[in-house]
Amino acid sequence: MRTQKLKEVKKADGSIVFVGQVYLGIDSVTKKRRNTTVRAKSRRQWNTKAQQAKNEFNENGRTTYVDSFKFETFEELVVDWQRVYLPTLKDSTRVATENYINNYLLPPLQIYQLKDITPRLISSIVKRWAVNADTAVITNGRREKGKGKDYSNALFILKKIFDYAFEVGALESNPAMSIRAPKPQKRTNKQKIKVFTDEELRIWLEYLDALPDTPKNIYDINLYMLLLETGMRIGEALALTWKDVDFNNQFIHVEATVTRAKRVQQMPKSQDSVRDIYINANTIKRLKDWKLHQAKNLKTISISSNGFVFPGAHAPHGNYPQARDQFMRHLKKAGLPNIGLHGFRHTHATLLLNNGAEYKEIQHRLGHASISTTRDTYSHLSQEKARQTAEILNFSLKKIQ
Repeated sequence: MRTQKLKEVKKADGSIVFVGQVYLGIDSVTKKRRNTTVRAKSRRQWNTKAQQAKNEFNENGRTTYVDSFKFETFEELVVDWQRVYLPTLKDSTRVATENYINNYLLPPLQIYQLKDITPRLISSIVKRWAVNADTAVITNGRREKGKGKDYSNALFILKKIFDYAFEVGALESNPAMSIRAPKPQKRTNKQKIKVFTDEELRIWLEYLDALPDTPKNIYDINLYMLLLETGMRIGEALALTWKDVDFNNQFIHVEATVTRAKRVQQMPKSQDSVRDIYINANTIKRLKDWKLHQAKNLKTISISSNGFVFPGAHAPHGNYPQARDQFMRHLKKAGLPNIGLHGFRHTHATLLLNNGAEYKEIQHRLGHASISTTRDTYSHLSQEKARQTAEILNFSLKKIQ
């Protein structure tokens, strides 16, 4: 394959993607030139994917054409698009994509013939999404399905689906291409994130200290304390192996997550989620004791360099549903409100913020792609820090007087 001139595109997270057109050949059905766009993280990967595209074109009879009768309705098109593209996505992205399709795209469009879907129809649907988001009732921090403020993601997926229809010859153009999603209105009754207050955290720690030393309780205590002390997401903690814990240099390397589909996925939520979290002597001691406990008491668990820090009862690693249900049982016994397992992450950040940590350091520990995410999420929680600032001002004024 001759050398291609590739365009380097810088993404929002700072990473570079190489983009270029690949000429596939003359389509045997339409007798037209066929090209495709290939994106890759490196030039070498781009060359590989480009060759794969040419091979697929040849294996398909040197055509990308699919008779449009296969996709008479929008729903038929979606089913085929899912067949082709969903297997290429990460678990978390696949689940989110399916949710957008089921809650946003299919309800208003599944009854339509492809030929009857126009830009005007799509525009009216997107505007309805915006109205639903602006008027949705928020209960316990959740909106009704199909009424979220992130409806622009649904439009993005819709454009991808129609791109596919165009590529295979089912449509002559993409009817969603020129549609733009209006921005959602800011809600004044924004739900606060859930954290343990200082008093609730004291009760929680006392409750954990009083638990009997059963293998299950020791497992749970180590999981909860690690979440509290590092701010990791629950999926990241469940994906940890002992090789990720560097006792000598005192840090934990995070590079994977256990998805809701109970599978380990490399590269967690974003590129910035891959990080080293430094830990203190207490956390190191707790982890060492936990590893020894596994060796002595959990005979079925391997603690080799590839062993999981939090193994599952019937799988190599734990999973979110079981961890969530067990946490709920503990909260009920402790008489505490449900902050969710993610609440440990929020509590971790709040403790750091109220004790003088900088936003940049908190951003790194949590693996946020942008410091604005950290500020927007936690700035309203720094009540103790705000009180301290007021006292500093009062003290300074007294010195002047």
